[in-house]
Amino acid sequence: MRPRPTSIRTAIHIRAPHQPQWILRRLLMTLAIETSCDDTSCAILEKNVKDGKTIARLYFHKKVTSNNAEYKGVHPLASLRSHQENLAHLVSEAISHLPSRTSSITRPENVLQDEQHARPLDITQKRLPDFISVTRGPGMRANLFTGLDTAKGLAAAWQVLNAKLYSLLSTKCLCRNL
Repeated sequence: MRPRPTSIRTAIHIRAPHQPQWILRRLLMTLAIETSCDDTSCAILEKNVKDGKTIARLYFHKKVTSNNAEYKGVHPLASLRSHQENLAHLVSEAISHLPSRTSSITRPENVLQDEQHARPLDITQKRLPDFISVTRGPGMRANLFTGLDTAKGLAAAWQVLNAKLYSLLSTKCLCRNL
């Protein structure tokens, strides 16, 4: 049996566990993917706590909507084709907007695009997201699997968590934090 500490200072020193890095820095960054219907969208968000206040920062957000005009409504195959054609480009563009590992200050958007055309993107210099969030429902099944498979692949490659969210919940969380 362990003896009781004699003072509060000793008690704090003995019982203070080693805290993981993610608890100490109190910020989380996510790559969010949405493919539930006819919109393909991708975003990079970061949540930080500073002076007791929650701060959300949007690094990147872009949406591409499939052209369903000839069907006079959402057509599942046209939407699926649009997701398959656009999701990789959106994720690649989002990765180019990730903050660098060395600084938390991002550069202007036009500088990033100029550098992207000049040389290939070096992912080792970027701070990777802490997790990948992706819509898992409700929506059209084939469209959802396009986003889920992309998110699974990125999560496995980067060795990060893969959070599957319902589209209504993710919309509510996004609106609340921004």
